[in-house]
Amino acid sequence: MQIKEEYDGILVISRDGVEKRVLTWNEHLCVGCGICYDICPTKAITLGPLGAIAKGLVDAPKLDIDENTYVLCGICAHGCPFDAMDLKINGKSIKRDERYPKIKRRDIKVYQEICVLCGQCEIVCPQGAIDVERELPPRKNLVLGEITINKDKCVLCGI
Repeated sequence: MQIKEEYDGILVISRDGVEKRVLTWNEHLCVGCGICYDICPTKAITLGPLGAIAKGLVDAPKLDIDENTYVLCGICAHGCPFDAMDLKINGKSIKRDERYPKIKRRDIKVYQEICVLCGQCEIVCPQGAIDVERELPPRKNLVLGEITINKDKCVLCGI
């Protein structure tokens, strides 16, 4: 039987048996990236209302784990790039267990020739690891043209 406990932003699911398995999820380290949700083989992890949480509209956990379907395999803990999850087997973290499969980390590539430098990646990066630098010419050099007003049609609305 698995036991699920929650306290002060920490979720703990544990199971005793031949091995004692304990998953710990730390709400304070989690950014809600959804990797654990995507890779959970039993679909036991559900995401909270991440957009509303990020905007401060609701106070809710970023995710929940159904202790009835969660199998304590630890794939989520290995996939978490923010160390918000850890699975311990008999007190030893699987992240340090050489027998446990590892998830390869990938390199990041930016394709400068197709990137439009919109800066959205910089805004949404939960770690603040992206810095978009762009140099724009003065506005007067970018915007050229003339504005004409048809005074017969204009109602002077001010819009």
